[in-house]
Amino acid sequence: MSRDIAGHIITTSDGGVLMSYIADKPNIALRINYVHKLNAQHQTEWIIDAYCRGGGGPSLIQLADSSYFVAGSYYLDDGLYNKNAEILKLSPLGELLWRRQFGGNGDDYVYDAIVQDHDYSGRSGYVLCGRTESNLPPGRADAWLVRLNCMGLLTVPQAAFMAIPFPAMPQTIAFANQSQYVYPDSIDGGHYILDWGDGSPPYLCGQGYSPCSENTIPHTYQTEGIYGVTLQAIVCNDTSTLTRAVCIDFAPNPQAAFTYTDFGGMVQFTNLSQNSYLAQGGYFSWDFGDGSPPVYDANPAHTYTDNDNFTVTLTLIVCQDTSVYMQFVQVQTVGMPQTPPRFEGGQGGEQVVVYPNPAQNTLQISRSLSEVETSFSLYTPAGQLVLQTPLVSTSSTTAAGSTTANTTTHTLSVAHLPAGIYFYVVSGIVGEDSDNGDNGGSMVLARGKVAVVR
Repeated sequence: MSRDIAGHIITTSDGGVLMSYIADKPNIALRINYVHKLNAQHQTEWIIDAYCRGGGGPSLIQLADSSYFVAGSYYLDDGLYNKNAEILKLSPLGELLWRRQFGGNGDDYVYDAIVQDHDYSGRSGYVLCGRTESNLPPGRADAWLVRLNCMGLLTVPQAAFMAIPFPAMPQTIAFANQSQYVYPDSIDGGHYILDWGDGSPPYLCGQGYSPCSENTIPHTYQTEGIYGVTLQAIVCNDTSTLTRAVCIDFAPNPQAAFTYTDFGGMVQFTNLSQNSYLAQGGYFSWDFGDGSPPVYDANPAHTYTDNDNFTVTLTLIVCQDTSVYMQFVQVQTVGMPQTPPRFEGGQGGEQVVVYPNPAQNTLQISRSLSEVETSFSLYTPAGQLVLQTPLVSTSSTTAAGSTTANTTTHTLSVAHLPAGIYFYVVSGIVGEDSDNGDNGGSMVLARGKVAVVR
C-alpha cells in the first residue's frame, strides 16, 4: 500500500502548479521526496526526486524570473537518521542551478521558507524556519531561524585588497584583490568595482561584467599625490566597501596621538592625530590593552572591567606609512558605587545631584554647602568639552543659584547645546596650585550621563 503524503503546493506564473510530496519509490522499500511540475493543463512537465530526502515535502517559492527556490532537509550519513537543511535553486525547466547543505551534528531540519523583505527577485535573500537539536542537551530542541543571502549562503561579502608599488615604476601600483565570499564566477554570484581615486574609469568584473580572470590589476597614475582607492565587493543587495590611501611621490607623515577621559570605567578616547587623511583612506586601529578585539573608530569609547593600568596603542596608517602612539590609561573606578563620593581629608559628606535628566534648557547642580570651589564640566561622547564653569558656594546667594542652610544649587543653561547624550564631571579643587578642576589638585565628586532634548 502506498504511503503518499502531501507537502507544499503553489501556482506558477505559467498557469501551472508546482507541488512537493512524499511517496514510495516504485519497486524499492524507500520513501522519496518529490518536486513535481504540472503545466496549465495539469500535465506533468518534470519531476525531481534526487534532493531533500529527509522529513516532509520541501517548501516551494517561485521567483520573479520563473526560477524556483526549494527548502527542505536530507538525511545525514551518520547511522542515526539525523537531518540537516538542504536548499536548491531550480531553473523553470527543473534544472539544478545550485544546491546548499548546512546544519550541525544533530537533527536540524526546515519547515518553511520565505523571501527576505518580500523581494521575489531573490536578491535580498531568504529566511528559513525549522527546528534544531545540534549542540543541545539530549531531549531538547530549539526553534531554528536561518537568514541566507541570494546565493543561499550564510556569508556576506568582505572587500579587501593590497596595494603593491613597483619600485622601477613609481607611478604604477598593482592591486591584489583579497576579498572573500563574493564568488564572481558562480550563478547569482557577485562582482567588483575598483575605483582608482583619480577620476579614471573604474575596473569592473564578475557577474554582469567581464570575468575576474586576474587577481592583480596594475594602474598607472599620471600625477603625484595621495589617492583614495575604493573597492566594492557586491553580492546582490549586500555590499562591502573598503577605501585605502595610495601615495604617488607623496610623504603623508601621519602623527598618531590621543587623550582620554575616564567616566567610571567607561573611557572615552579623543583622537588628536594629525595628517590622518581619512577621506583618502587613512585609517586608525586601537588596542585597548585588555585583550579585547581591535577597534577602528576615530574616537571610540571602551568599557574596562578591572581596575588597572592599561597600555593603549593607537596606530595610524596612511599609504605605506605608519605612526604608533602608546599611552598608559589608569582605570581606578570600576566597581565604585553610583552615588557621588565624599570629600577626603575631613571635608565631610558632600553630595552632588544633577537634574533634571533629561534636560531641555537648564541643568540644576545641587551640592552640600562648602567653602571649597568646584568645577562642572560637560563632554560630548567624542570627548569634546562643550561646557565648563566654576561652582563657588558660600553662605550668600548669587544670581547663578540659590542657597539653603545645608545645600547650594546652581543653574546652568544648556539651551545652546544640540540634543544628545553628554557626560558630566563635577570636580572639587583641593590644591592651591591648581587652576583647572580636572587636572592636578582636584578630586572627582560626581560623574554621570545626562540627556539634552529639544
